[in-house]
Amino acid sequence: MPTIDNQRIATACLLVAFGILTLWWSAKVRAAARSGAARGSRPSGEGSLKEAVAPTSSMRTAVIENNAAKLKALLATGESVNEKDEASGDTLLHLAVRWGSLAAASLLLECGADVNAANGSECSPLHYAAKLRAGDESEDEDEGDGCVTSERAYRCEQLAELLLASRADVNAVDQSQRTPLHLAIVRKGAHAEALTRRLLQAHADPLCRYKQQTSLHLAVLEANEALITALLHVAEAATAAGAVAGATDSCQQALLDAPGRDGWTALGLAVRCGHVSIAAALLDRRASPLLANARSGKTALEIAAANNRPGMLALLNGVNSRTEFEVRQ
Repeated sequence: MPTIDNQRIATACLLVAFGILTLWWSAKVRAAARSGAARGSRPSGEGSLKEAVAPTSSMRTAVIENNAAKLKALLATGESVNEKDEASGDTLLHLAVRWGSLAAASLLLECGADVNAANGSECSPLHYAAKLRAGDESEDEDEGDGCVTSERAYRCEQLAELLLASRADVNAVDQSQRTPLHLAIVRKGAHAEALTRRLLQAHADPLCRYKQQTSLHLAVLEANEALITALLHVAEAATAAGAVAGATDSCQQALLDAPGRDGWTALGLAVRCGHVSIAAALLDRRASPLLANARSGKTALEIAAANNRPGMLALLNGVNSRTEFEVRQ
């Protein structure tokens, strides 16, 4: 019957179409598998961030667990030591620093990991170490009051030392133009101060600016007299040629005279904030109380008088008397 024949023909057509679809899907799966294998064996550093392959879950787990033996075995199978996560751009070394995995970080560096690899935010592994957040998966480094646990901060110190020994760029900037030194200064506690000193010993540039502020401006805003002393001590021996317009003196004098975001020198900021001991420390290093604000034209003396700060006025006037400056009441 014609109806039965038509049904048979339709059924046969469906079976043929299904077979073709199955063959097409199988071919696509095999092609994807071959492509993934090829990317996995790609030499480190090749390709853009979007093309990079995320580290396998086994590799990530080994790094997070700080399991150097497992990580070494995985790397021996041909896994790339510099592979990046597609979402964040973090390499395995970034991950090791974030989780405080010292043994894993050491192995990765021994196997040729790029110590200066930048992630999607242009952060290097040293930036992560300077945030003193090892073992903390929070992305917001400005969250909270800057305090971290002693154990976590100590791990970051060790990791920073490892990275610096592997020639990490101590003056690398992230997408916000922050150096590791900027990040360390705004942290609190003995470990932050120790890390700041270590970065300075490694020739971190205190004149690099973040939001138009030098490291000295940031230290004054943090009211950290110990770091201010460390910054000025390191800067004392350096030169400032070209660092600040018209600067011909030492890096220390360039730091003291440099105007910040609102036109204030470090001394001007200290006076505005009422930090008498910090102002005294800056004056001891020859900061000028008569250097005018680059925008308003007001001096530190005038600001102290306007804000009715008798202790600060006495300090500034005392300096003026010793240096024979003319004081305008």
